[in-house]
Amino acid sequence: MAKNTIYKVAAAVYDMYCKSQDPEENSIGITKLMRYHGVGNKLGDAMRILNIYEFQDGAIVWKAGPPDINMINQINEKRKELTLKDNTLAMMRQFKSSNEIDQYKDALEKALLRINELEKKEQIKQVEKKSFIGKFFN
Repeated sequence: MAKNTIYKVAAAVYDMYCKSQDPEENSIGITKLMRYHGVGNKLGDAMRILNIYEFQDGAIVWKAGPPDINMINQINEKRKELTLKDNTLAMMRQFKSSNEIDQYKDALEKALLRINELEKKEQIKQVEKKSFIGKFFN
C-alpha cells in the first residue's frame, strides 16, 4: 500500500508541476487534481506548508525547483504527518463524545435507581397507612 501511495503522490506532484508551467492548464483546481489522483486533500496542504507552490490570481505558481525523489519523499512524509494529526484529532473527538455519552448513561442509571428507591419507599408508606387505618376498624 505504501508503494502505491508514493506513486500516487509522485504522479500528483509531477502533474501539478506540469500544469503550473502551462498557462492554458494553470487554472485547474487543487481539489480536482487531488481527487483525480486519489491522494486526498492533505497533499495540497503539505505542499503549501513546505512552500512549494502558492496561488496568485487563481493560478498555481510553482515556487520550488522541478520535483525530484527527495521532494516527493518530503511531501509524502508531511502528508502522512498531517493525516495522522487529523486522524488523532478525530479519534480524540470521538473519545470525548464517547466519554460524554458514558457520563450521561451513568447519570441516567443513577436517576433510575433513585426513582426505584423512591417508588419502593412510597409503596412501603402505602402499606403502613393501610395497616394503620386497618387498626382502627379491627
